[in-house]
Amino acid sequence: MNTVSFVIGSWGSYNECNERALGSKWLDFDEYDDWDAIVEELTHEGFELDGIDEELFVQDIEGIPTSSKNWDNTYPQEIFELIKKSGVLDDEYKYELMEAYCEVRSFDEWRVW
Repeated sequence: MNTVSFVIGSWGSYNECNERALGSKWLDFDEYDDWDAIVEELTHEGFELDGIDEELFVQDIEGIPTSSKNWDNTYPQEIFELIKKSGVLDDEYKYELMEAYCEVRSFDEWRVW
């Protein structure tokens, strides 16, 4: 099985340098069925998603070539749903194609919607 993992940060906590400034724990996409499960995890970690932590960003990512995108400007829900919808986590061939494409092109061009 292929793995894509990320750390979610919030601009509010990052700018305030509070206890969540370093973001969430590493979240593996394959461990979550939908975005609501990630929201539940973030809430459990103490994120205030209706307050200071409302504006989220991808703070770090593994499993995708990182030179293809400035991940700081990517909303985590968008990347999570794109990866889940594409099927690259369950199909080795699709995963290898995604990696190759992202190494030579922009991730933004890879979108399926």
